[in-house]
Amino acid sequence: MHRLNIQFEGRQVVIETDSADVMKTLEETYRHVAIGADGLRVGEITILQRPQGYEFRGPSASYELPSDVAILLHIVKQEVLSAFVVSTPELLWLHAGAVSWNGRALILPGNSGQGKSTFVTLLSECGWLVMSDDAAPIKAESFEVVPFPQQPVRRLHPGRIVPKEEIGELERESVFLPEALVATSPAELGAIVLPVFDGTAKAVLTRLRPGDAALELLRHCMSFSAQKGIAVQRVAAMSERHSVYKLHYGDARGAADLLATIL
Repeated sequence: MHRLNIQFEGRQVVIETDSADVMKTLEETYRHVAIGADGLRVGEITILQRPQGYEFRGPSASYELPSDVAILLHIVKQEVLSAFVVSTPELLWLHAGAVSWNGRALILPGNSGQGKSTFVTLLSECGWLVMSDDAAPIKAESFEVVPFPQQPVRRLHPGRIVPKEEIGELERESVFLPEALVATSPAELGAIVLPVFDGTAKAVLTRLRPGDAALELLRHCMSFSAQKGIAVQRVAAMSERHSVYKLHYGDARGAADLLATIL
């Protein structure tokens, strides 16, 4: 059996599999957070090869999965993230990408297909440090963003508005991140931008009022089911204290240039 220990904030999820190919994919995905055997174990995952696919056993559920590593990886990410969210009540988790510049963080909450991973990787090409491409944990008391870096996977956008039901069908590519571009320490929250791909020729940033911002952020709060009213209070406080914008765009690179100036 192959074993991988994934660590976050002194906690770890242990994955075991009898598939060398699966382990290779997991090691690539979690190479920035894979460690030895130290840490409080908060979850265990077992992945076994079967004639028709994989048998998956996780903290919250077990599945019989087809021989599709992309589907398997999606399930693994969900289970790993869920274990860390539940075990870190001191953090507010947003479905968001996050990057930092000179000790200040920009987080990009949004639904799948709106450009989170694309902007994270484009900004990294300009020297920003990648903190996360999919899940941004935030310290509730200090409003610092904590790194949770996985290997980014971005969709190859066709340059048109894609119906929601087709987003999952878009081709994807993994983006290799050198260690020098991966954040290793928390950063002060500087600004929040919610990207919306709508084909707009020129990227437009619109600042939201605190109440509207809080409602938007709650839609992307991954820790709401565990924290309920506390999550609402934390989101409201964050929206009052920090600038929250919506970004409407059509050209991702032009929009990234605009984002690069926001802090």
